[in-house]
Amino acid sequence: PGNITSTATGKIRSLEISEGTLCSAGVVASVSDKNNLCVSLQVNESDISGVSKGQKVTISGAGFSGKSYTGRITKIAQSAKKQLSSTSQETVVDVTASIDNPDKSLKVGFTVTGSIAVADEKRVNVLPYEAVLQDDGGNEFVYVYKNGRAYKQTVSTGEELKSGMVITSGVTG
Repeated sequence: PGNITSTATGKIRSLEISEGTLCSAGVVASVSDKNNLCVSLQVNESDISGVSKGQKVTISGAGFSGKSYTGRITKIAQSAKKQLSSTSQETVVDVTASIDNPDKSLKVGFTVTGSIAVADEKRVNVLPYEAVLQDDGGNEFVYVYKNGRAYKQTVSTGEELKSGMVITSGVTG
């Protein structure tokens, strides 16, 4: 074509073609407006079901080591794609996120990592396996230290984790 039209307004940050050269399909220029920076993330297909527009993203990268930025998911691609990862292929979905309060530490083209919280944080009481005992009646209990003495306290347990047992009732921490 005689003209190439950008889908965005802003300043040309990089140009991958020059006058008189043949251009194949792909990115020919990077156009950006520093006030509207965004990041493109690839989310594994096994995790994409927990991602939705508006979710919070924490962005980190080597180019701005020691700093992190927050943003929100603004776009999720309608289709997945195969991506080479080390020696195998994985299926990923492209996700775009805005960056809240970008500053001069950010540069167009930086490699970044995004962490997307896919579930609300849940606080649970976990005790080591050794602390939870069982009496002859099959009731689980722990010893609680109070006023200089150890008392037997019946507890209810839940999920077993690598680090111990979840205590659902009986004691709080």
